[in-house]
Amino acid sequence: MEALLDEISTIFEATPLRRLLPRIVGLKEKLRTDEVRLAVLGQMKRGKSSLLNSLLGESILPTGVLPLTSVVTEIRYGSTPKASVRYQSGNLEEIALFDIPEYVTELRNPGNRKRVLALHLLYPNELLRNGLVLVDTPGFGSTYSHNTAATLGYLEKVDAAVVVFSVDPPITEVEANFIRELRKDIPKLFFVLNKVDLVSKADVEDACTFLRNELGNRLGLSHFDVFPLTTRTRGPGEAPSSGLASFIDHLREFATYSHDQTLLLSVLRGAGQVLDLASFALSLRRSFGALSASQIHEKRMAMQLLLEETTRGRAAIQALLREEQQGLMQKIGTDLETHVRMSTPYLEERLSSLQRANPSSSGRSLGLLLEEFFNKEITTIFRDWRMREDAQMSAMLDEIVSRYTARANQILSTLTEGIGMLTDLPVTKLKVNCGLAMDSRVSYSIERIFYSLDSFLLAVPPLLQRPLVFRRARASIPDRLDRNSGRIRFDYLERMERSFLQLERSLTSQIEDARQTLAESLEAPCSDVGMWNKLQAARSCVYLLNQ
Repeated sequence: MEALLDEISTIFEATPLRRLLPRIVGLKEKLRTDEVRLAVLGQMKRGKSSLLNSLLGESILPTGVLPLTSVVTEIRYGSTPKASVRYQSGNLEEIALFDIPEYVTELRNPGNRKRVLALHLLYPNELLRNGLVLVDTPGFGSTYSHNTAATLGYLEKVDAAVVVFSVDPPITEVEANFIRELRKDIPKLFFVLNKVDLVSKADVEDACTFLRNELGNRLGLSHFDVFPLTTRTRGPGEAPSSGLASFIDHLREFATYSHDQTLLLSVLRGAGQVLDLASFALSLRRSFGALSASQIHEKRMAMQLLLEETTRGRAAIQALLREEQQGLMQKIGTDLETHVRMSTPYLEERLSSLQRANPSSSGRSLGLLLEEFFNKEITTIFRDWRMREDAQMSAMLDEIVSRYTARANQILSTLTEGIGMLTDLPVTKLKVNCGLAMDSRVSYSIERIFYSLDSFLLAVPPLLQRPLVFRRARASIPDRLDRNSGRIRFDYLERMERSFLQLERSLTSQIEDARQTLAESLEAPCSDVGMWNKLQAARSCVYLLNQ
């Protein structure tokens, strides 16, 4: 496949097809690297470098009590440990492992005076063997602003991230704001609660609960895990802690999953589409070689009308897709409001049943009882509704994808068939491919009931406390349902925006590539038989590989 893409690149370097070369370059890069960059992010002194050392099983990266990491470090698989420094000038210099602190620490390289762009480390760790690249980054919110800038400047290259917190405290306002922005650009986030060996087991559980609530309820994240662990230096032969071992297993599964065989099929499909377009464009150029100047001018004028119609068709797809998105969001909002309205009396009745079934609960036990009740009931109420709603949305999205893919294909078909009729060329069917999947994950907001009981209620005698607490709990039902429905509505809005933006970009970019390539093919005739034969040979290879 690599050899075939190289051959196609050589063909596309010729002027008639140069516009399509970036698409082949992108496919080559996708196939060549097969890498997933997993960055370790966090505020200074959360233990990012210590975590990476624990994952590698050896203290390679410098750690300490002062802000250390000042440049990005990329760690890839290598049969033997090896380090090299890439300077901002582009020069690459191999260095000894024990010299790493000279280049990546604030103490030895203050303000990055040595103008280091990145440190590249090769290491024989099985976690890295399948193309996973671990990335150590300077702390954001650092004492040194250039460290934060280095981290932010690298984020566009990141495919997934591990955000490291620690138990002292679990999350700060700076971290919350950083994650709020991070989630917009990096779809896969892992969360580590480090240094759990410094506090009691009960404190670890409280810190994990607090962190999960902050990430889920305050920041609106969904489908995430928090891994409590310790990265303290292990003795010779000592196994990693259960928390670290669990996290390593999770990363190993992630690394394996990211290298599915669908990579090759995806590259083949992309190459086939580009070659079909190139073949038709080259056919058009070749056909002009046998025409007189007046004939060429006449046909160009007619073809220009077809190209303008294609532009209008692309714009229409963009506008209609936005209307489709608004329509789906209105339906979701209406369905959600109806569900909340119907669920309110149901939840009130369930609360009354709980009150009757527990006539003696008071104080802490009553608070915990109500907390468990609302956690279970609200999760069930919205989970079951979401399963039904997601099924409907998926079906409707599938129908929209199918309908608009057909519409885009019709635009291309009209263009190519019209050109074919004008030039008497056999028409190569250009086809738009677009897959679209919508995830369906959200968490629910359940505050701690016991902790919400104020000191006045706790001081009230049990006989008076119970009716007051249940009255307050009953009165809170509309707010609880509304708060969670708002979270779900926001979750659907984000997912819909991503899905429709993906669909719009996929459809319109393929139409525009075809329009531009065919428009440029009208500029000058071409009769290069060698280029034509090479192009058809490449198309045959792609077809055979797809079988």
